Amino acid sequence: MKLKSITWKSIFLGLLLIPINIYWIVRSETTGQIFYSTTSSLFCSVIFIVFLLALFNQVTKRWFRLHALAQGELLVIYSVLSVTTAMSGESVGQQLVRIMGTPFWYATSENEWAALFHRYLPPWLIVANKPILQAFFEGDRGDPSLLYTVPHFMIWFQPLLMWSLFVFLIVSIMTCINVIVRKQWIEQEKLTYPIIQLPLGLTTEDKSLLDNRKMWIGFSIGAGITLLNGFHYLFPIVPGINNINDISGLFSTHPWDVVRPMVIAFYPCAIGLAFLMPLDLSMSTWFFFFFWKAQLILGAVFGLRSLPGFPYARWQQTGAYLAIGILALWISRRQIGHVFNAAWKSVPPASSRLSEPMSYRIAILGLVGGFSLLALFGMQMGMTSWVALSFFSFYFILSIAITRMRAELGPLVHELYYSNVGQAMTAVLGTRRIPPSSLTAVSLLWWLTRSQNSHVMPHQLETFKLAERTGVDAHRWWVFMLVASVLGGLICSYAVLDAGYHNGGDAGFAPETYRRLQGWLYNPRPANLPASVFMGIGFLFALLLLWLKQRFLWWPFHPLGYAVTQGDWAITFIWFPIFTSWLLKLLILKYGGIRAHRNAIPIFLGLILGDFVMGATWGLIGLITGLPTYRFKNW
Repeated sequence: MKLKSITWKSIFLGLLLIPINIYWIVRSETTGQIFYSTTSSLFCSVIFIVFLLALFNQVTKRWFRLHALAQGELLVIYSVLSVTTAMSGESVGQQLVRIMGTPFWYATSENEWAALFHRYLPPWLIVANKPILQAFFEGDRGDPSLLYTVPHFMIWFQPLLMWSLFVFLIVSIMTCINVIVRKQWIEQEKLTYPIIQLPLGLTTEDKSLLDNRKMWIGFSIGAGITLLNGFHYLFPIVPGINNINDISGLFSTHPWDVVRPMVIAFYPCAIGLAFLMPLDLSMSTWFFFFFWKAQLILGAVFGLRSLPGFPYARWQQTGAYLAIGILALWISRRQIGHVFNAAWKSVPPASSRLSEPMSYRIAILGLVGGFSLLALFGMQMGMTSWVALSFFSFYFILSIAITRMRAELGPLVHELYYSNVGQAMTAVLGTRRIPPSSLTAVSLLWWLTRSQNSHVMPHQLETFKLAERTGVDAHRWWVFMLVASVLGGLICSYAVLDAGYHNGGDAGFAPETYRRLQGWLYNPRPANLPASVFMGIGFLFALLLLWLKQRFLWWPFHPLGYAVTQGDWAITFIWFPIFTSWLLKLLILKYGGIRAHRNAIPIFLGLILGDFVMGATWGLIGLITGLPTYRFKNW
């Protein structure tokens, strides 16, 4: 039952499941922090839904084979749920509504926000009406049904409609970039794409992962640990397995105390996913985690800790990501040249296993036109032309780097927090050189740039990889993903508003950006020289690592391992699972060979699936009952 193109059945099911999934994650992450799915690169809620669909499909194939879903249909559903979940992430779509109202609801005479930057806020992108904001932020003190009155609905809907246009431009540009690099990254370099292996295995028709006994062994281990810990959380008398062991107490004396926090964590899902990484990449990841800690120790030994922020690890991370984004484009230069040549001459793409999702001419026109409109949108927000061009260019280079990192490395979590686009620009240029209106516009985009653990662009490219692996024509697939992304953003905003009007909406991370803006405008600063220097060091060191990797076959360290670890909070919790998987994989390959490695893969996929399914189950129990339950990803 090979599927050559997406079907109306998959579109219908996808559209049906999108609001259910978004409502689930928004309610879980905003009203009690019951269950976090969107802070991972592989979304737990999406895997749970696809798992249930795959189980139901197994039964359907036995009794009603003609009505069963093909693999391509299941993967279409997986992909649209993934991109909409990415848009609805805890640090992305869930913050948009809060960004719109926070500067007015939290403005006081003490913080002087009104005098400092209210005049720079574009009225067509924010909500300034205090009674409307009171209904959202105070919730049940008012009337929850107010959201469904015309005045309340329209005051929120009008700016959200403009933000939807912004989302459409962002996601369209990402799609065009992915089409341009697709052939190079998927067919020529054949990158590993660890993230897609589980959904691919779950939906395979001939030898489904669900029919594999080894997978169920891993599933039993992952689900058993999470089940036991869930009961231990509810009933402490039941023994549990402590999967986070903070050993910071062992490092209490100078200079070792600077490495804190130091955690040995045991997450079945992280171990399972890390097993799918290439050995050099997994080794580089845990090695460069200790490289970061070693810098902290050396700084303490030589008295460099007096420099605030030394060793500026987050800025090294930003520089490394910039290098990876630029290097990814450089490696793809021939493919990019071919794309421009084919677009200029209006000739079809070179022979490929699959036709391209869109013509190269449309991809180039979409990229150039979309970026121009995006820059114009930024200028209408208040950015000067050079700030808009610099900001969005920087953002897309980082997006390319994150997409490349996911295609090769694929860790369970990844962040780029507090060293993102806005932070990096103000560090390099200083806030004195950037007009207040531009700083305000940059602050309004905090929901997009704050953290990159939930990013749409990698999921788009992973969808193209799924299409290549299964032979499904991606022509209409990318259109569905694009529409779903915009729709997902709107549904997420509605879910956040609905939760706020019923229970009271907290400000989330929105006050961070406005307090930062307050500091920028109160005390304009020159360029941050140490941050700029270490950003340059990170950039050059990543280039050096790649040169060594290409020059010497024996060189074991990869720049992606360096980029994903420096100063990153999440790596504190996943370095040990990555180390564990690296060691197990090394031993299996050494003593069992490639055949033993292939036989072991279903066990590790089962670890991910069992952990996710039981974790999602506990999350649903908490959401339905209103009781606090165990969070399998508990940091």
